[in-house]
Amino acid sequence: PTRALSKCPLPLDHNMGDDKFDGMYMSVANQAGGIDPLFDSFFGFLRRRTDYFSGAGDASKAQETMMAAFNRHKELFEVDEKAKNAREAKRKADEEEGTRA
Repeated sequence: PTRALSKCPLPLDHNMGDDKFDGMYMSVANQAGGIDPLFDSFFGFLRRRTDYFSGAGDASKAQETMMAAFNRHKELFEVDEKAKNAREAKRKADEEEGTRA
C-alpha cells in the first residue's frame, strides 16, 4: 500500500508499531465496557486534556483529522482482509491438490 491509496497525510504502513499500545487500549476498552464507551472516553480525554477541539481552529478540522485516521485504518483493514482471503483460498487449493495426489 502506498500513500496514494488515501487522502490521509499519514503513510499506509503496516510496520508503524500499531501494536505498541495494544495492551493499554485493551485494558481501557475492557474497563470502559466496549468500543462505544472507549470512543466516548477517548474524546472526553481529548476535550479535557488537549487542544484537539480548540487548537484546530474549528470543529471541521478536528473531524477531518479523525476521519483521515479512520479512513487510513479502514483501507489497511481492507488490504489485510484481501491478503487473508487470498491466503485462505491458496491454503484450500493446496489442500484440494494434496487430496487428489
